[in-house]
Amino acid sequence: MLSELQQRNLAVVFGLVDANRDGLLTSADLDVFVGRLIDRLDLQPTSPALEYLLVAFAQWWRQICVQAGVDTRGAVTLAQYVDGVDRGLREDPDFLVEVGVLVDVLYADAVRPPDTVLGLAGMVAVCDAFGLPEPVAATLFEQLDEDGDGKVGQPEVRAAVRRVFLG
Repeated sequence: MLSELQQRNLAVVFGLVDANRDGLLTSADLDVFVGRLIDRLDLQPTSPALEYLLVAFAQWWRQICVQAGVDTRGAVTLAQYVDGVDRGLREDPDFLVEVGVLVDVLYADAVRPPDTVLGLAGMVAVCDAFGLPEPVAATLFEQLDEDGDGKVGQPEVRAAVRRVFLG
């Protein structure tokens, strides 16, 4: 059973992806959401990150639909999404693999050479792509930067995303 914190976290994720704010997730919502990410992250058509992002989101959508018991052309309510995540976490040890792939792609795109880790500017860019304002990005960055060195490594970001789902 998901904790109250996990349920709130999942509601935030659902709200970010529900592009038309109708309380249902559809492939059209996901297309709009992914399009926003592509635009805000300035991913070029020839970018390998773009292909990985599209494949990862398509796999994530299929996973959501399977767990919710709906066809990929259907719609998923918040309750179905939360119940599906709960079931997936309990029944499938690989349930968060697709989420991990998304995190890795976004992290790799946000870290620009010569940097090798995520700085505040990269966090602001990623949060902006999700429609989150700069103050939220700064707060998230502070929470992720546990040692206060102004840098966040990929393992720290993956662990934080896992905490969203696992509480």
